[in-house]
Amino acid sequence: MSKNESRRERKNQEEQVSSKSNSGGISKVYYWIIGALFLVLILLIVFIFSRSGDDLDLGEEEDQTALVQDAEDENAEESEAPTENEQTDSQEDQENQDNEENQENESDEETNSEEDTEDDAAAAEDESTTVTEDAPLDTDHATDYSNGSADRVEIKERVMDVTGLSDDLIEHWVGNDGPGRVVATVSSRDQSENYEVYLQYGNGSWHVTSYERLD
Repeated sequence: MSKNESRRERKNQEEQVSSKSNSGGISKVYYWIIGALFLVLILLIVFIFSRSGDDLDLGEEEDQTALVQDAEDENAEESEAPTENEQTDSQEDQENQDNEENQENESDEETNSEEDTEDDAAAAEDESTTVTEDAPLDTDHATDYSNGSADRVEIKERVMDVTGLSDDLIEHWVGNDGPGRVVATVSSRDQSENYEVYLQYGNGSWHVTSYERLD
């Protein structure tokens, strides 16, 4: 065998070895790529299932929350809505309150009416005590018309009682109206009220028999 042939065989052997090594390296790269893709696919599948499970749990929780909220709303409406018995009791309470108010108003009106009647009776009693038409008469009494006398003091007191004037009234005239009789013309201090009062003496004191208010 010549040297040229031996060189060719070596060269061929080297080329075969290199081609085998190259093909082996390429196949390893393919394996790595396929393995990485498979791993990524598994991760994607796990991620999708986990998300779907979370969404399902969230949906169930929302449904349960909605059911609980609806139940609470219904209970609140039932508690707020008055029952027929409560409405009836409320109406009865209102009617009782109205009746009590009416009774109080009637009682007040009766009280006011009684007070007015008492006032009228008191006024009539005062008039009856100050005005005595059938008063006793002593024709033998000699009236003392001088200022400060007992007759003048008592006559002024009787005039004040029947007219309601104060002690500072003006006595325009106090004169004789017959045996044991006197007529007095008086007015208030500002002369806005003027009266003529008739008196007569009997049983030791003076009595007003009548009086009238003058214009």
